[in-house]
Amino acid sequence: MKRIFTALITTILLSSCATTKQYVPTATLETLKPGNSLVRVERKSGFVGSGRSVEVTDNGVKTGSLSPGDTIIWQRPAGPMDINLAEAALAVTPGEPIHVNAIEGHEYNFVTFWSWAANTFVIRKQ
Repeated sequence: MKRIFTALITTILLSSCATTKQYVPTATLETLKPGNSLVRVERKSGFVGSGRSVEVTDNGVKTGSLSPGDTIIWQRPAGPMDINLAEAALAVTPGEPIHVNAIEGHEYNFVTFWSWAANTFVIRKQ
């Protein structure tokens, strides 16, 4: 019975997987509208937390959820921008947002990863 229970738990843990979903339209520098800037967030691959997605926010609005090794890219109006991660029970405790004054026509790159020091996912400007 113990073997069956262990096999069942292992199967459940391995079958749960994170998926990437972008909640705002995808953009490129070629499709960038006048007055906008491009934002790119990449999630590093890693074992810790790989079974769940991490949600990214732009000025408090969820822009997408990232699975390990994936990227989301969107355009936004130039001006003040606060990039952060959305709270998720047992996985993400949002830190201070990254403040950027986005300039028209520029691209801004960020990366998210598990931080052992913070014991949560973090986001950094590249």
